[in-house]
Amino acid sequence: MNHKKSIRYQLPTTNYYSGVSLVELLIGMSIVGFMGVLIAALYFSHFKLFSSQNTRIEVASENKNALEEMTNQIRESQGVAAACCSPPETTNANVLVLSIWPLNASGDPTEPTSGYDYIVYKKVADTLKKQIVPAAGSTRQASDKIIATKISALAFSYDNADVTQAVQVTINLTTQNTVNNVTQTDTKTSTAVLRNK
Repeated sequence: MNHKKSIRYQLPTTNYYSGVSLVELLIGMSIVGFMGVLIAALYFSHFKLFSSQNTRIEVASENKNALEEMTNQIRESQGVAAACCSPPETTNANVLVLSIWPLNASGDPTEPTSGYDYIVYKKVADTLKKQIVPAAGSTRQASDKIIATKISALAFSYDNADVTQAVQVTINLTTQNTVNNVTQTDTKTSTAVLRNK
């Protein structure tokens, strides 16, 4: 028996390692860096736009609230006063002095015996101030508060040269704010008719 022995020959193999080369790694990192820069630029431009719009809404809202408060107070007042208080405040194009009924012990409006209570609206620096000056027998609390900020202009006009005879008051209020070197300005005008005249 002739047995031939089979011989097996194994071919030499080359080991291939899986992974990335340095060039592939650098290209991948540069693509990720470029995308990061684009996303950051988009984020910051939208943030700037959001800040600008938010400021515009803030300015308009504050302007509207201050104007509504003054308009409602004018409608409820007894009339426009020529002057009041100590130190004296005089009604003019930049100051509004309103006379209102004093409050009794239960907090109800009552016929004035020792004079009216007064409300004064005026621009001080860039704020709109509301000052309440009660009469001697009134239970209304005296106050001096800021009702709006960022005021750039405030003007009152009256339908009568004698302000004590005025039945209608027109208010022109301008608010202004600057954010990111962008100035937002909002001007509103309102006319109020005194109900008690």
